Amino acid sequence: MQYALVGAGGVTQTMVARLPRLSQQLTSVAAASYRLASRMANTLGAGFPLREFDSLNEADLILICTPHAAFDQVRPLLREASIEWSGKTLLFCDSDQLSGALDEFRERGAETGSLDPVRGLPNQYVAEGDKLAVRLAKHLAGELGGKVMEIASDKADLFHAAVTFSSSLFTPLIESCAECVRRSGVTGKQAMTITEALLQFSLREYVHAGRKSWSGAVADADWYLINRDLAALCRDAERFADYYRHSAAFALSLNQREDDAVHINPVVVKPAATEPDPRQARLPYPTLETCRPD
Repeated sequence: MQYALVGAGGVTQTMVARLPRLSQQLTSVAAASYRLASRMANTLGAGFPLREFDSLNEADLILICTPHAAFDQVRPLLREASIEWSGKTLLFCDSDQLSGALDEFRERGAETGSLDPVRGLPNQYVAEGDKLAVRLAKHLAGELGGKVMEIASDKADLFHAAVTFSSSLFTPLIESCAECVRRSGVTGKQAMTITEALLQFSLREYVHAGRKSWSGAVADADWYLINRDLAALCRDAERFADYYRHSAAFALSLNQREDDAVHINPVVVKPAATEPDPRQARLPYPTLETCRPD
């Protein structure tokens, strides 16, 4: 199987550079400029740089290895090139883009798809798109000794949302946990060891029991402990107090506990119990309202 490559630099960090028969199978390299195409071909040690995108007409399979911002630079070059798209396959590779971004070429006869590695799972990939594109994606992954999970094209964006939850949105949670551990007095590597253990425990419990593993002060709606947490955050780690509130409110709502969730809102105070908690009488932690950061 032979193919052409459309890139934007940095391809040595992608799955394409690891293809074992790249030097035999990569025929040509195209980029926004001939200079960049030459640099990519030299770095990969494969393919001939193209001066014109028209020359991509010789390839039946075109791998596109660019981040979405860079693809906006090459899209017009593909659009304006003299290419007979019928019989061609366009496949995003390791670019976090989906086949829907290639709809204009699909309408002109091309088969389209995407192939991406799964973070944290060596040799595991996800693919989506037209049947031929997915079949070729599986062939490429197979050359790397990998396996492919096919996902629905009209739901593939949800998979990428999952990646964001596990990366960009998960890191602040890790940092919040680690910072509280450090500020409690645990120092050095031990702080990260404890943070890792806490998070790994919750992850293992979720893998085993799913949503039923939800536990702790917020799950129990233990307002004494919640207020104690918030008081500590407002005193020593104020920037994490709002994150705690919003996360707690979302967690309660997600678990259909809207009546409790409303009391996490910083402008609403949980009504006091008829019989005060004896622990709360000994140590009257501030309410959600009084410990709200300015």
